[in-house]
Amino acid sequence: MKIQFLFFLAILISLNSFGQVYQDSFYEVKNDTFIYQRTFHDNDKMYYANVTPEYPSGIIEFVKLIQTNIKVPKSYDCFFTMIEFHFLVDKDGTVTKKEIVINDSRIHCDNDSNREAFKAEMIEIILEIIDSKMLKWKPAVFENEKVEYPVTVPMKIDMQ
Repeated sequence: MKIQFLFFLAILISLNSFGQVYQDSFYEVKNDTFIYQRTFHDNDKMYYANVTPEYPSGIIEFVKLIQTNIKVPKSYDCFFTMIEFHFLVDKDGTVTKKEIVINDSRIHCDNDSNREAFKAEMIEIILEIIDSKMLKWKPAVFENEKVEYPVTVPMKIDMQ
């Protein structure tokens, strides 16, 4: 029991340290197998996996891909500091149901009337980066079968 608790604690620490956070996840050990359970933010379906999806070169490289390719349009006097990327990784590793969330409190503008237009344009720019540059993910696995599984990646963006 103590080993299972330490394993569980190590998994939680590693997920948080690499920026991949499952805010509505549940974990259980069944028949000596670790099972992740998670709902997707737009429905109540429960997803199960023994192994969660992975970006081929690691989550840090995925975050770097976004961070290094974001270009802020000069027409705005705004920046933001944090985004959340929600998506579903299909059985073949394709990313679907993409949603970028930029909280209004994380957007800083000299002129507040630019805030909504800036937010909409930045979401389009980030989605374009994802569609054109992102590699397929390694899909989740549950009971030796590839399965679709939701992922949330919060990331800090240094634009100042």
